[in-house]
Amino acid sequence: MKSCVVQLLLYFTIETGSSTVNVRLASSAHLLPGQNALFSCSVTAPASSSFRITRWEKGGTALNLNDSRYTSNPTLESFSIHQVTKTDTGLYYCVATIDGAEKSDVAYLDVLVNPEISFNPLTVAAEGDSVTLGCPSAYFTSIRWTFNGVKTSRKLGYTYSKNNAFLTIDRVSRTQAGQYVCTAFNYYNYFATMGTPVLVVHYAPDVVVHGPSNGTVIQDDAVRLYCNASGVPPPRIRWEKDGVLVSDLRSSRYKIESEGKVLSIAGVLTSDTSNITCIANNSMGSSSDYCELTVEGKSATSATTKLTPAYMYPSTKGKSLAAIAGSVSGGVLLIAIFIVAVVEVRKKNKGRRQDGAAPRQKQCEAKKGADGAERGRYSCSDEDSRIDIIEEVKKNREEVREVRKDVAHLTDVIKSSQKLIADKQSTITDV
Repeated sequence: MKSCVVQLLLYFTIETGSSTVNVRLASSAHLLPGQNALFSCSVTAPASSSFRITRWEKGGTALNLNDSRYTSNPTLESFSIHQVTKTDTGLYYCVATIDGAEKSDVAYLDVLVNPEISFNPLTVAAEGDSVTLGCPSAYFTSIRWTFNGVKTSRKLGYTYSKNNAFLTIDRVSRTQAGQYVCTAFNYYNYFATMGTPVLVVHYAPDVVVHGPSNGTVIQDDAVRLYCNASGVPPPRIRWEKDGVLVSDLRSSRYKIESEGKVLSIAGVLTSDTSNITCIANNSMGSSSDYCELTVEGKSATSATTKLTPAYMYPSTKGKSLAAIAGSVSGGVLLIAIFIVAVVEVRKKNKGRRQDGAAPRQKQCEAKKGADGAERGRYSCSDEDSRIDIIEEVKKNREEVREVRKDVAHLTDVIKSSQKLIADKQSTITDV
């Protein structure tokens, strides 16, 4: 580092009777480490006076001028310190003897060094509490604070004390958790030192459960429920089905995965219809959310189950033999009507298919006589094929409409038969 010499002179006058004494001494200076400091001292007195500079002192203690870092001339009128350090900071005195009396003057040397910071690297607080972060420093003149790269301020809810060495947050929130940076500067901002205290904010869990879009699934489906739980410290998660711990169900169809965040149910049954709850708790508290899970049976199975037992084979408990016979007869009648109706529908469909095939056959045979006789086969033109397809689609649509009418008619017949059977059973019961 290039050496620098800083020399500032301070003049003052000492009057002793009719004599005037002028002492010139280097004044205070701010130096960087490694630079050189130079002091000078002079005495002005009448010619009749006897005087000499006797020594240099620091803080009241005489300096050993034989030190390799010190240099002085024989008369001690000049004194220098080579490559100053922060330990050289202090008050320096030039002591002179004038006519047997000691006189002195003082200069202050300030060596600018890196500020020294001490701080707690980790601070833990509960959400809503008041918390203080500290960066007490030495050899500094100012301290600045930032959070997430943004300078803190009173407008943002921060307060300061002891020359900004301490930062306080009233009612801290989870959004204020993270790393803070405190930067200490010295007198001329030549050096800066940073501290990085970290603030951890504890808060109770927040829980949201995600499941099927409307909470309804079909029997035998596979279901996955997700528990999105956040909190500090990280919460523990458990699942309940209608208030019973899933872990106590002892069912291989229920599995808890991803550290408790996922509940999967394989092959759901109607008995799985319930409130599925996710509960998360930590040292700050507990919270929960739930999903109303509804399992619907398959439609085909439900329709068959409702038709056959309810009307064809009613309960015989407490009924007479005549009532039982009437019930059985009614069931047989219903079956017979159903079979006859189905047979009629199938006959109509078959007749339509046969009628629709004839025109196409004739058309193709006509083509055979025109251009296929020599080859012993017949053919149909592409145009004719397209026309046949269009006609076939139209006929199929008409056939579907007729079948729907037949089904509607059949439904009316079944309802009428059911009513007839019910009336007969009521008559038998009354008898």
